[in-house]
Amino acid sequence: MTSLDRLNFYAAHTQQHKFLQKLAVDSILNGENSSLYWNEYTKEISAHLSSLTPIGLSVSDFHSLNGYVQKVDVNSWFSGKRVSLQNKNSLAISCPSSTVSLLGFTDYESTKNQPVKNFKKKPRHQTSKMTPNRLRKVRLYPGQELQAVWKRWLAAYRWIYNYTIATFKHGYKGSCFDCQKLVRDSDKPEWVKSLPGHQLQEAVADAFDAFKQANAAGGQVKFKSCRAPSQIIKFKVNNFKNGAWYPRLTKGLTFTSPQAIPKNCLYGTQLKYARGKWYGCFPEYQERETTEQKRVMALDPGVRSFLVGYDGESITDFATNDIGKINRLCYHLDLLMSRISQCKIKRKRDQMRKASHRMRERIRNLVDDLHKKVAHFLVNHYKLIFLPTFNSSQMVLKSRRKLNSKSVKNLLTWSHYRFAKHLMQQAERKGVLVVRCNESYTSKTCPHCGKIHEKLGGSKVFKCPNCGYTAPRDWVGARNIMLRALQATAVVFQDNAILFQSV
Repeated sequence: MTSLDRLNFYAAHTQQHKFLQKLAVDSILNGENSSLYWNEYTKEISAHLSSLTPIGLSVSDFHSLNGYVQKVDVNSWFSGKRVSLQNKNSLAISCPSSTVSLLGFTDYESTKNQPVKNFKKKPRHQTSKMTPNRLRKVRLYPGQELQAVWKRWLAAYRWIYNYTIATFKHGYKGSCFDCQKLVRDSDKPEWVKSLPGHQLQEAVADAFDAFKQANAAGGQVKFKSCRAPSQIIKFKVNNFKNGAWYPRLTKGLTFTSPQAIPKNCLYGTQLKYARGKWYGCFPEYQERETTEQKRVMALDPGVRSFLVGYDGESITDFATNDIGKINRLCYHLDLLMSRISQCKIKRKRDQMRKASHRMRERIRNLVDDLHKKVAHFLVNHYKLIFLPTFNSSQMVLKSRRKLNSKSVKNLLTWSHYRFAKHLMQQAERKGVLVVRCNESYTSKTCPHCGKIHEKLGGSKVFKCPNCGYTAPRDWVGARNIMLRALQATAVVFQDNAILFQSV
């Protein structure tokens, strides 16, 4: 029996004992609970994957990797590196089908904890418009008179929202439509009456949805504050025409923007005010593309390196040791916050507080740039991406965590959850499938003998205490995530390749 025959025998035997089901985007391959995954089938797959030894480098000489690293062009402040691996007699990993709906075993769990009922308002008249899958956010610079109008609308929108919340808290049981009529007929200040009628409806509907959702979750809905860091006004479809909101009401009042603004929008728009800056939010629908790529990537999120990926041929590393630039900004921000707490002069304190807002925005922009460019690279080079759930919020809890405060701050700064959401949005538009998977024991399991390294701790290098196998820790984690995903997914071994089955 050849090695490929042996692999297909193990695969068929495994699939006979497990019920296959279509993998959804909101599922977790292998479930959320920690579990061991190494067995004879996994061992056989591991023997046919490329090793973690770079081409031309001995296994025991990982300290001299500089000559084997290739730069990945990401055109940004962070670095991208790729190391080609020795793949002699190894199997290529690919997803050749035109569709990317895969078969996996039923030991998955949903990542969405949705309430039983959905309380979002539904349109009265159904249309044939496609659901928007993209949001264009544009910076706006209004003139002084137009800014005064927008701020008046913003304050009136907030007043209507808070009035509606207070009405429901006093025991009002009517429908959203009845509540709109009640608010319209109530005594309001003159400046609130200047709010257009459609925005009154939107404010009441927002309050109605928020109150219902809070009751369903067993919580309390809060009033909106004028001191909130960001506030929005929602507009209906016909409120935005000829590149302006309510062009008749704001005739002669203009705004500028460094970006192109659509003349009209098929969907409801929003006007956002955040820390003295105005933004226009325009939903769009982008046609789904069909990717020509066939490669598969397994990602290992972390702290020292933002992401380490393994695709069967190479190791790709994003933002290794680049957290230092953000750490310096965070350090200056901490010093600034300390000075703010000790300053007794109000004017100076306000100036420093504005400076802290600018510094936070700069940190956020750096992280967002990393997220967008890494996601763009992945969806343009791979067809199937395995991404662990990586619950950062649970890792940083003081009662459970094993990380020091510096690692916790770095972990939260990377914002892996936001990156996962952005990656899935880009993947949906490109026809790429992102499958969430379980990463339990992937860093501790030796990829050669399968033994668990119980005393690995925070070591950067994995050295198996049983067989002496040595490799960078993050590389071992990424390869084992791929191995664990292959073990839990329906695959076929043929023509020196591992092919994913699809439906």
